Amino acid sequence: LLLELMVNNEITNLQLKSMLLSSRLIGIPKPGIINGIRPITIGEVFERLAGKMLLQTIELRSIFKSIQYGSGINGGVEKAIHLIRLLLASNPLFSSLNTDVYNAYNEAERARIYLEMEKNPACHNLLRFFRFQHDDISNLYVYEKGKLRLILKSERGVKQGASIASIAYDISVQPIYEEVQGKHKDIYMIAIHDDLFFIGEPHL
Repeated sequence: LLLELMVNNEITNLQLKSMLLSSRLIGIPKPGIINGIRPITIGEVFERLAGKMLLQTIELRSIFKSIQYGSGINGGVEKAIHLIRLLLASNPLFSSLNTDVYNAYNEAERARIYLEMEKNPACHNLLRFFRFQHDDISNLYVYEKGKLRLILKSERGVKQGASIASIAYDISVQPIYEEVQGKHKDIYMIAIHDDLFFIGEPHL
């Protein structure tokens, strides 16, 4: 019953909702970047279970028909890497350009993500749960040596570690990816969430 209330955004007890949406925030080093830290949140188990239950009702490949390999494909990351290697190995004139959106998840506009979900009928089952997760400001708890040191507020972007965070972000950028691909059909575009690879023959 609790999971259904969460998925349908029907929890009216604000204290309970705040507890369910609170997360522990940890920072893990970004490889290759001096002092680079990737913020990761560890959410409540009930929130993650609700997200897993909801995603079983959605056909993600109907949302991500092309380009995006991070969502909706089993082993999508590995398949994307193998495809990139295959394209480069079989086409000696091809080069690869990798782009990575800076602070992508934290800077994504929640209102824009919701609008993109509204436009796509395949996303409609996600709408109420996305609002449950993101309509209100949630707490991020920072611990050090087992002691609570800081409470931050999550006010914008999607929470890394939340059950549908990556999918929500991917939905918001998929129309942009498809528009760019439509204008450059001689280029292969392969995305792993916010990492986008352009592969083709360079034009000087």
